[in-house]
Amino acid sequence: MSFTSLTSIRQKIHSDLTSYTPLTNLLSNGMQSVRMLVAENSVGTTFVTYLFKHKSVATKANLANYEIIVNSWGSDDMSSLQVADQVYKAFANATNYYEYMSAETVFIDQFQIYTQQIFNLKS
Repeated sequence: MSFTSLTSIRQKIHSDLTSYTPLTNLLSNGMQSVRMLVAENSVGTTFVTYLFKHKSVATKANLANYEIIVNSWGSDDMSSLQVADQVYKAFANATNYYEYMSAETVFIDQFQIYTQQIFNLKS
Protein backbone atom coordinates (compact mmCIF):
# COMPACT_ATOMS: atom_id res chain seq x y z
CA MET A 1 0.00 0.00 0.00
CA SER A 2 1.42 3.39 -0.95
CA PHE A 3 1.02 6.32 1.39
CA THR A 4 1.09 10.00 0.53
CA SER A 5 1.68 12.16 3.59
CA LEU A 6 -1.24 14.34 4.57
CA THR A 7 1.07 17.33 4.94
CA SER A 8 2.19 16.95 1.32
CA ILE A 9 -1.45 16.79 0.13
CA ARG A 10 -2.20 19.97 2.08
CA GLN A 11 0.87 21.70 0.66
CA LYS A 12 -0.09 20.76 -2.92
CA ILE A 13 -3.60 22.16 -2.55
CA HIS A 14 -2.48 25.33 -0.77
CA SER A 15 0.29 25.98 -3.27
CA ASP A 16 -1.96 25.38 -6.28
CA LEU A 17 -4.49 27.90 -4.95
CA THR A 18 -2.12 30.59 -3.69
CA SER A 19 0.16 30.55 -6.73
CA TYR A 20 -2.65 31.47 -9.13
CA THR A 21 -2.59 35.28 -9.26
CA PRO A 22 -6.02 35.80 -10.90
CA LEU A 23 -7.51 34.03 -7.85
CA THR A 24 -5.48 35.80 -5.16
CA ASN A 25 -6.17 39.18 -6.81
CA LEU A 26 -9.90 38.69 -6.09
CA LEU A 27 -9.41 37.82 -2.42
CA SER A 28 -9.64 40.40 0.36
CA ASN A 29 -6.08 39.75 1.61
CA GLY A 30 -4.49 37.97 -1.35
CA MET A 31 -2.71 34.72 -0.49
CA GLN A 32 -3.51 35.23 3.21
CA SER A 33 -7.19 34.71 2.34
CA VAL A 34 -6.67 31.04 1.42
CA ARG A 35 -7.21 28.94 4.56
CA MET A 36 -7.64 25.31 5.48
CA LEU A 37 -11.00 24.60 7.16
CA VAL A 38 -11.82 27.99 8.72
CA ALA A 39 -10.90 31.64 8.29
CA GLU A 40 -10.68 34.35 10.90
CA ASN A 41 -12.68 37.57 10.57
CA SER A 42 -9.46 39.35 9.61
CA VAL A 43 -9.32 37.65 6.18
CA GLY A 44 -12.10 39.91 4.91
CA THR A 45 -15.31 39.15 3.04
CA THR A 46 -13.84 37.42 -0.01
CA PHE A 47 -11.77 34.33 0.81
CA VAL A 48 -11.34 30.60 0.20
CA THR A 49 -11.42 27.71 2.65
CA TYR A 50 -10.68 24.12 1.77
CA LEU A 51 -10.47 20.66 3.24
CA PHE A 52 -9.61 17.24 1.95
CA LYS A 53 -10.81 13.74 2.67
CA HIS A 54 -9.05 10.47 2.13
CA LYS A 55 -11.36 7.92 0.55
CA SER A 56 -10.67 4.31 1.41
CA VAL A 57 -11.90 2.89 -1.88
CA ALA A 58 -10.37 4.02 -5.16
CA THR A 59 -12.70 4.21 -8.14
CA LYS A 60 -12.22 5.35 -11.73
CA ALA A 61 -13.56 8.76 -10.72
CA ASN A 62 -11.38 8.95 -7.61
CA LEU A 63 -8.02 7.46 -8.55
CA ALA A 64 -5.93 9.13 -5.88
CA ASN A 65 -8.38 8.62 -3.01
CA TYR A 66 -8.50 12.33 -2.11
CA GLU A 67 -11.59 14.49 -2.35
CA ILE A 68 -10.95 18.24 -2.16
CA ILE A 69 -13.77 20.51 -1.00
CA VAL A 70 -13.28 24.22 -1.64
CA ASN A 71 -15.61 26.92 -0.33
CA SER A 72 -15.38 30.28 -2.11
CA TRP A 73 -16.81 33.01 0.10
CA GLY A 74 -18.03 36.38 -1.13
CA SER A 75 -20.00 39.41 -0.02
CA ASP A 76 -22.70 38.49 -2.56
CA ASP A 77 -23.52 35.70 -4.99
CA MET A 78 -21.57 37.21 -7.89
CA SER A 79 -18.33 37.65 -5.95
CA SER A 80 -18.62 34.09 -4.61
CA LEU A 81 -19.09 32.74 -8.14
CA GLN A 82 -16.20 34.83 -9.50
CA VAL A 83 -13.88 33.39 -6.86
CA ALA A 84 -15.16 29.87 -7.58
CA ASP A 85 -14.43 30.34 -11.29
CA GLN A 86 -10.85 31.28 -10.44
CA VAL A 87 -10.51 28.27 -8.09
CA TYR A 88 -11.47 26.06 -11.02
CA LYS A 89 -8.90 27.79 -13.24
CA ALA A 90 -6.22 27.55 -10.54
CA PHE A 91 -6.64 23.79 -10.36
CA ALA A 92 -6.90 23.50 -14.16
CA ASN A 93 -3.53 25.28 -14.48
CA ALA A 94 -1.82 23.32 -11.70
CA THR A 95 0.85 20.70 -12.19
CA ASN A 96 -1.23 18.36 -10.02
CA TYR A 97 -4.28 16.91 -11.72
CA TYR A 98 -7.70 17.75 -10.27
CA GLU A 99 -10.96 16.40 -11.65
CA TYR A 100 -13.93 18.76 -11.26
CA MET A 101 -16.86 16.89 -9.73
CA SER A 102 -19.53 19.40 -8.65
CA ALA A 103 -20.44 22.91 -7.52
CA GLU A 104 -23.22 24.33 -5.37
CA THR A 105 -24.00 27.87 -4.22
CA VAL A 106 -24.99 28.04 -0.55
CA PHE A 107 -26.70 30.78 1.46
CA ILE A 108 -26.43 30.53 5.24
CA ASP A 109 -27.47 32.63 8.22
CA GLN A 110 -26.24 36.19 8.58
CA PHE A 111 -26.42 36.67 4.81
CA GLN A 112 -23.22 34.76 4.12
CA ILE A 113 -22.84 33.21 0.67
CA TYR A 114 -20.33 30.68 -0.57
CA THR A 115 -19.90 28.38 -3.51
CA GLN A 116 -18.79 24.86 -2.66
CA GLN A 117 -16.83 22.92 -5.27
CA ILE A 118 -15.67 19.33 -5.08
CA PHE A 119 -12.61 18.05 -6.90
CA ASN A 120 -10.75 14.76 -6.93
CA LEU A 121 -6.99 14.97 -6.66
CA LYS A 122 -5.26 12.55 -8.99
CA SER A 123 -1.58 11.81 -9.17
